[in-house]
Amino acid sequence: MTFFRPKFEDFRSLFATYWIEITALSLYFLVLFPGRLNPDVEKSIALMQNGESTSNWSAIYFRILQVLSFNGKTIAFASLTGLIVFFYSVHFFIGKSVLSMGQRKAIFRLLALTPFIPIFSLTVQHDVFAWSGTLIIVAYLLDGNRIEFSNHKDSLRLALVVICCSTSFIGIFSLVGFIFSLLIRRDYRAGCLILVCTVMIQVGSLFLGVAKAEPALKYIPLLGDLKCIAQDSDSRISPSGWQFLESLAPRENWETQESCLYADNAIFAYWEAGKIPVTDFILNWAKIGIDNPRILLLAHIHRSSQALPLPFFRGQPNATTTDYFIPIGSNTKRSLQVFNEVIIDAPLNGEFTRQQIPIISKLEPVVLMGAFVFNQNSMFWGWGGLWISVFAIYLLLFTRFSLIALIPIAFQMILLIGFSPLPDPRYVFGWIVMGLVSGTSAILTVSAWIRNRTDNRPQ
Repeated sequence: MTFFRPKFEDFRSLFATYWIEITALSLYFLVLFPGRLNPDVEKSIALMQNGESTSNWSAIYFRILQVLSFNGKTIAFASLTGLIVFFYSVHFFIGKSVLSMGQRKAIFRLLALTPFIPIFSLTVQHDVFAWSGTLIIVAYLLDGNRIEFSNHKDSLRLALVVICCSTSFIGIFSLVGFIFSLLIRRDYRAGCLILVCTVMIQVGSLFLGVAKAEPALKYIPLLGDLKCIAQDSDSRISPSGWQFLESLAPRENWETQESCLYADNAIFAYWEAGKIPVTDFILNWAKIGIDNPRILLLAHIHRSSQALPLPFFRGQPNATTTDYFIPIGSNTKRSLQVFNEVIIDAPLNGEFTRQQIPIISKLEPVVLMGAFVFNQNSMFWGWGGLWISVFAIYLLLFTRFSLIALIPIAFQMILLIGFSPLPDPRYVFGWIVMGLVSGTSAILTVSAWIRNRTDNRPQ
């Protein structure tokens, strides 16, 4: 295998082909410099600045973030890396569509110019890496050809996939689905190599010197189930079930009426749950859940609504209120929102605001206004279940490898239905991109077919 050595001519050709896209993305980066921050990542950066660490959001991502942020000094390089990696993945995914080169370029340009995807990719969070890897995985499965490791580009690309997907559970489940798909396709060599690399990285992450995740973090979705059941007046909980719940928190906490949309509403039982062995906790959760199957199922439907497809389900709540009769700003969080946005449209806060470019940063409100507009109908733009339905229909109508390409998505859907702590659109952002690209591809393909039929009609 020849090692890949890019030449100056390669970069000059790349810029000549995509100069509009590169210019647009560069402007987004400069205007939003040093980038956007996910609240979870903000906590990780605060820890590394104090000489501490956490694997709450994976040990691998913590070390990657530590390197890219120069131990929490700036998020600029981490933000730029996310932008480059994500758009490379989007470009590779678009390249596997059934469109002509000109149509592919038009879709890529559209995605680069609108604020929807650039702002997401400039947000420092592990979801950017996980979805970058997933887009490349689905693109490979759309291609249908065997993976050739003698091709240096394939080897480097798949190394990127394994590293990116190892930063979150969404990515890991995507890798498992990818391996499963390759084995079904009888590409045993590729499947086994990726499996070995994945296992090595996960085992290696245990030796990165990162502090273990807080013990009860894995219990949060299950605690949310228990809270949803206990507060329902029609639930059936045995005396032993209440004994277990009251060992975690007082009964009045469990019976307080709150939405089942957030598993974090059961955070009051977090620390005590961490003291209980996993098997004991699971057995008690299962006993209570089996006695209340409808409440349990409905709680999971609420918390995974962003991932559930048509026609039986509807999407997650809107980021902004849909009740026009209440005062603007009533019961809102940041940026006049009542629920999680598709993309962060709030201005950058905190210590990193000192690193903004003085003059060009004045355009930040203008750029973020585009994101704000998308968030006004986040129940549409952020509904991954809707967009993945569009992608599935596209696969069935226009490609030959539909079922294979959907397998990693199915694994991710199982994870989200079982363990999503809330219906956050960022958990399904890759599905949104797949739906947007495939929907646009279908429109362009059908339009071209109609034009050809019209042009060839006898006069």
